[in-house]
Amino acid sequence: MSQEKRIEYLLAQNRELVKELFRFDYLLNNTKAILAKQQKAFKLLVEIQKVIGFSRNDKELFNEVASLIDSTLEMAATYIYEASELHEGVYNLVCFHDTYAEGSIDPKELETITQSQWPEYEKYLVINSKKEECTATEEIKKRFRLSSLIIHPVSYNDCTRLIIITGIRVIDETVLLDLTPEDVAAIEAVGILISSYFRKTEFIKLYEADRFKTEFISNVSHEFRTPLTLVLGLLEQLKTGMDPGEEAGRLESLGVVINNALRLRQLIDQLLDMSRLETDSERLMADSNSLGDLVTRIAKSFFAIAGKSGIEFIFSIAGNFEDSWFDEDKLEKILTNILDNAFKYTSEKGKVEFSVSEDKSRKGETRAVLVVSDTGPGIPTREKEKIFERFYRSAGNGDSAAGGTGIGLYLVSKLVALHHGTVEVDSQPGQGSTFTVRIPVNRNAYSDSELASSSVNTVSAPGTASMPQAGSTANALPAPAATQLAGKRQQKSRDENPANRLCILIVEDNKELNSFIAGSLSREWTVLEAFDGEEGFAAAVQNIPDLIVTDVMMPVTDGYELCRRIKQNEKTGHIPVIILTARADRQSTITGLDCGADDYISKPFDMLELSFKIRNHLETSARIRDRYRREFLTTPDEAAIPIPQDTLLQKVISLMKEHIANPDFHVSSLCSELYISRTQLYRKIEAMTGYSPAGLLRSIRLKTAAAMFRKGHSNVAQVMYRVGFSSQSNFARHFREQFGVNPSAYISRQPDN
Repeated sequence: MSQEKRIEYLLAQNRELVKELFRFDYLLNNTKAILAKQQKAFKLLVEIQKVIGFSRNDKELFNEVASLIDSTLEMAATYIYEASELHEGVYNLVCFHDTYAEGSIDPKELETITQSQWPEYEKYLVINSKKEECTATEEIKKRFRLSSLIIHPVSYNDCTRLIIITGIRVIDETVLLDLTPEDVAAIEAVGILISSYFRKTEFIKLYEADRFKTEFISNVSHEFRTPLTLVLGLLEQLKTGMDPGEEAGRLESLGVVINNALRLRQLIDQLLDMSRLETDSERLMADSNSLGDLVTRIAKSFFAIAGKSGIEFIFSIAGNFEDSWFDEDKLEKILTNILDNAFKYTSEKGKVEFSVSEDKSRKGETRAVLVVSDTGPGIPTREKEKIFERFYRSAGNGDSAAGGTGIGLYLVSKLVALHHGTVEVDSQPGQGSTFTVRIPVNRNAYSDSELASSSVNTVSAPGTASMPQAGSTANALPAPAATQLAGKRQQKSRDENPANRLCILIVEDNKELNSFIAGSLSREWTVLEAFDGEEGFAAAVQNIPDLIVTDVMMPVTDGYELCRRIKQNEKTGHIPVIILTARADRQSTITGLDCGADDYISKPFDMLELSFKIRNHLETSARIRDRYRREFLTTPDEAAIPIPQDTLLQKVISLMKEHIANPDFHVSSLCSELYISRTQLYRKIEAMTGYSPAGLLRSIRLKTAAAMFRKGHSNVAQVMYRVGFSSQSNFARHFREQFGVNPSAYISRQPDN
């Protein structure tokens, strides 16, 4: 090969190599550009996620999204439109962001757009220099002053909620810039994020709406309980005052009214149970009980219904259920609802059977099998699964008069599920129905959080076992006229002897119910009334009543806070508190007992039950006073004087001992030291010890004198002065009253004398 050809060949090779280098450099730069675009897109999505988490409303979110698209993807302008609520196919400008102030567009020009203004597209529309020009695309470019742009709809629930329009402008007429596929993919990802935001916000709104409805049902149901208490209480009063011989017809009518009021109470209880289950505030509280005793008690209550309805009722139990674990309250609701339905849909001369047995699961777990069958109209096959749905009422039961709310079986299914059990129904139209409930009764079937607290189980209010249920024929008491005293209404008892009259404070914001309770209790006790927690606390501190009855849901200060403040206050900490409340669930009861309440009664309540519980608590307080008085009288040494676990009383006795030698230290001095009125001090000490303040001070002085005599002090005058007496005759008289002998005789009895 000649020299010239060799040079020509090398030059050709060199040119090919340069071409490859240029191509490689182009690919490298292009890859770098794609990676940079992808990094920007990723950064954009991360920033939008942050904005979604912190935005207060939709408009704030859309403004941030538009700004982030322009700054991160280096777009010239971004417009976000929202579907009009008034006109279909019309979109209103929500926000826009333009990076170039000079020559920017007046947003008023672009306030609304319609889909008919641009060509048809499938997912989105990209307009750039490569797209075939047409009148519509040119109009869009001119309108938004963008040389390359994307129109991307954001859909949710099969409708377009937003339209995002973003793009770039021509900076130099010689250089045509277009949106890249990476830009389009980034905007697509933004649309997906916004769609997920719509799903999230809709879920939150639905949840909040459902929670609001549940709370509304719960609150309204609670409010029903207070007037229902008044209705039942007054009906029982009317019934008690009637002569069965002369007013048999009216008594029968009154009985119908009372039964319907009790039915209303049952429906309210079901609504409250449902609201707690739907808000997950109802938890299982399993305990060791006798399942046999529970089902027998429930069956006995339905034998009376069977007798009145002309229905044959058969009850049987097989198995040993003495030591079974279950939630007694919830299982009773399950069985009562199923049996109530069975009797409701069984006609006269029909039959209802209730059987209880046990079986073993594959895991060796002991289960109680509770079966209720009836000869009613049965349930159509298509409705079997629906009967456990909330508010569902079967249209094919054959008895439209039976009615129902559609809550009972819904509660059954939820309560059985709480027990880790199952409920099944077997029914054919015209052949009756059979409901089978299976629940585990072993201890290990339930977690520790599903067990009743031992401390709660041991709480037993005095007199609870013998209390009649609401609706019984209580000895209701007439309400005398009220009188005004110190700004608080006070109803006096018929016993006008102040020494025998105990004081009850009623704190209830419903004035009619407050007056009814006060009037019913005023036969035995003096009754003070307050109408909110703050007023009740002031009345308690001022009057130091012997017992307080309070509602829970009250303005200013609720019953729980009132109870807590009563128990934490030195002057009132000893006073028993009974809480009356429309909140009848177990958790509310525990809350009440936890804040220091001595007893807890749910509305509607029986006035006889309340009267018995008040009497029992007052008798318990009286026994404590008597025991303290006996211990005080029999204590041989003043150093061993029994001191109740009460902060104020400990201070009182400590001050009395400290000033025992001062004859001028009287009750007024004690009140000044403690910043307490004479009436408050008297009520407090008398309630705790049975002594008046002056009597307690005198007894401590005399016991100290007796202790000095036993230690060898034989000079009566010296001892008298050292314990605060200034008159020897007065000292001798009081000493003889307490110890039965005069001081000199007491000294002579001592072994050393």
